[in-house]
Amino acid sequence: MIDSLDTIQIDALPVGIVVIDVLSRKIVNINKAAQKLIGAEASEIIGHSCHKFICPAAEGKCPILDMGQSVDNAERQLLTSSGKLITILKTANKVTINGQMFLYEVLQDVTDPVNLRKQLQIQVAERTKELAEINSKLVREIKNHEKTELKLNELFTRYSMFFNNCNDGLTLIDFSGSIPPGKYIEVNKAFCQMVNYSREELLQLTPLDLTAPDMKDYALANTKLVLESEYAVLRFPNVYITKDGRRLDCEINASFVYLAGREVAVVVYRDISETKRLEQSLREAYESELQAHAEVEDQLNQRNYFMRALVHELKTPLTPLLASSEYLVSELSDSTLLGYARNMQNGAINLNNKIDDLMNLAKGEIGQLQIDPEYADIRKVIGDCIDYLQPQAQKMQKRIVLNFDGDIPLTLFDKTMIHQVVLNLLSNSLKFSRIGSEICVEALKSGDNIRVSVKDQGTGIPKGKQQGIFTPYYRIKTKRDRYGGLGLGLALSKMIVELHRGEIWFTSEYGHGSTFYFTLPIRSEWDENTDNRG
Repeated sequence: MIDSLDTIQIDALPVGIVVIDVLSRKIVNINKAAQKLIGAEASEIIGHSCHKFICPAAEGKCPILDMGQSVDNAERQLLTSSGKLITILKTANKVTINGQMFLYEVLQDVTDPVNLRKQLQIQVAERTKELAEINSKLVREIKNHEKTELKLNELFTRYSMFFNNCNDGLTLIDFSGSIPPGKYIEVNKAFCQMVNYSREELLQLTPLDLTAPDMKDYALANTKLVLESEYAVLRFPNVYITKDGRRLDCEINASFVYLAGREVAVVVYRDISETKRLEQSLREAYESELQAHAEVEDQLNQRNYFMRALVHELKTPLTPLLASSEYLVSELSDSTLLGYARNMQNGAINLNNKIDDLMNLAKGEIGQLQIDPEYADIRKVIGDCIDYLQPQAQKMQKRIVLNFDGDIPLTLFDKTMIHQVVLNLLSNSLKFSRIGSEICVEALKSGDNIRVSVKDQGTGIPKGKQQGIFTPYYRIKTKRDRYGGLGLGLALSKMIVELHRGEIWFTSEYGHGSTFYFTLPIRSEWDENTDNRG
């Protein structure tokens, strides 16, 4: 119909012409003069309902379509695209083409009262003539209906190819003259394969026949909702039972249109069974993860309780031992007895330090290890560590070399814990260095950080065993495993450095030694947003 109207060349007419489909009341064609009156392009007008778009009349008050007039020739109000109302003279009547009824409206702007009557007379005559010519041309068009039918057949062939070759299921459901569930009037191959029914079988069924029993009320309510409301699009999930008894999860997209006066739903079906299965798997995995997390948290709590109890049990007898050994060292004068007392005191101190390491590591693993930063000099901390270990180094015939950068500023850190880090690194270097070798301790300013390094000439770490070096309880075993320890020092050192927002790392060449580094940020104030718990 649109092609036929185009050939009439209504754009040549000086008056506004609007063509409206009687059934849908939608504008199907408009000439340039009418476009100018309305203030919009044809693409913005065609396809819209005339009511409340260009006609301000109340719904159900159309003189011809609702009030029964055969011709409407009177002054009316035209609603422009800007929302403004202008006065026009409108002549409207019905025309039948190919058995389909259209409403032809001729519009003339009469807002100029001076030339109104004269213009009306001229325009009525011109419109009458134009309508006669249009009617004559339409009659000729009707005689060429065979060409139109060929074109329609071509369009139908294209539609059929799309409909039947679409990967998603497609159906047409007729709801005219009946309440839901409607009836299938066409189905494509994909939908037949989805539900395992033939086309002939489906055309005898309704959508409700295929819907799972537990979903029928839900599907029926959704369909009624769309039919009874102004919404033209519906999307909802549904479950169908296939011919072989399987449950098929689908996502439904339905659009309701009018075809030859019938209310028809064009429905697209997408199989979401795999998506549902994955969602269920994710839910189960999430629930399993929650349960595992709860179990781990419970184990951590039990472990923390055990560690606290263990530390208490170990420190209870150790406290009087430390006090007694300290007293003996201060009071004994006999060199032999004094040596025994010092050995006892050193052993007690060493055991006490190991217990503290064990407790601090346990706290760090559950986020309860806290630091107490204060303004301090890292050089003083390193010097204290070296003074403490110097007798041990001399006894082991090893030398500790110190190299400080003169530009190291004071900064905020926990002296006790950083002392423990330096002590751990130096102790490891002494433990694994060769007799007669030297250990170099260096501290320097590096950008916004203080960098400390401890370099030894020891055995080094094999590449295959370097990855877990900061893991708690990790120990490198060798054929001659003569080194003791619980494997806590480096793990605890990493926790402490990272609590200070620093970094710790190492380089090592097997057979030539290792260098361990850590950094401390230079700052004069502790950031309130910095969490000092590990």
